[in-house]
Amino acid sequence: MPTGWSLLLLGSLALAAPPLSDAQQQQLATAADHSPVFEEAALYALLTHVATWPAADDDRGTAGAMSLRDVLPLDEPANHRGELFVIEGRLAAIPRPFGTLSRLGPWDQRLRQWPILVEGVDASSQSEAVVLVYLLDNPAPADLPAVGTHVRAIARFYKLWTSPDLEGRERNYLTFVGRRAQWQPHAALGVGRLMTPLLIAVTLLLTAYIVLRQWLRHRGARHAADRPPATMPALAEYDSPSANLPRDPAEALARMAGEPDTSRRTLPRQTENTTDARR
Repeated sequence: MPTGWSLLLLGSLALAAPPLSDAQQQQLATAADHSPVFEEAALYALLTHVATWPAADDDRGTAGAMSLRDVLPLDEPANHRGELFVIEGRLAAIPRPFGTLSRLGPWDQRLRQWPILVEGVDASSQSEAVVLVYLLDNPAPADLPAVGTHVRAIARFYKLWTSPDLEGRERNYLTFVGRRAQWQPHAALGVGRLMTPLLIAVTLLLTAYIVLRQWLRHRGARHAADRPPATMPALAEYDSPSANLPRDPAEALARMAGEPDTSRRTLPRQTENTTDARR
């Protein structure tokens, strides 16, 4: 009775990517390395072959695949043409659609270019390399992984393609054709994708704060305008108690205390005392 490991091995072999047919190998052998032309007859041999791979999200097709990191650089590209590789690295740019090919097929409007930065390359001249992987099965544009996400793809080697980079310099790119890529969509979110909702939330909060502050200020000004103005008492109200006070301080205090005015009665007494003194 087969053990668990033997069953797993048999399952992996059964689900492995099918080998290239003799006709596909012959057509693939016509690919020209160091050429600026990407779409050749050899490309359709790989596209037709990859279209027959199982459409699943697991590691089907990995049996017999080599790690690209272990064999880079490919000094003799022709010797590796059509070989199956496991390509792992960081996504160097957002995968972009390849466009319409000359020949129609299952790949029509489906092919996307995935630039993958392979680190730890075993070469004295470089420590990393950017390879181009062309995949048939791609998620919706909104679900594509962010730049810098660690991705993994199973693909066959196509050719060494010469193309100018963003600065206009001619560069050679290792190109591969595969079915799909794998990544961790939740654990490998890029910084740009995380910052976008954060910036939106901060902008909304700031806008709400400004609107609320303006509304409160407008409401306070409107209530202030509706209130009747504060009136100061007339000067007569302040002056009326002391308008007719005597100039003598004692008499003024007596008047304010409600005492009768004694100024006229004291004067005769002073006069009588004065008359008596004269006598």
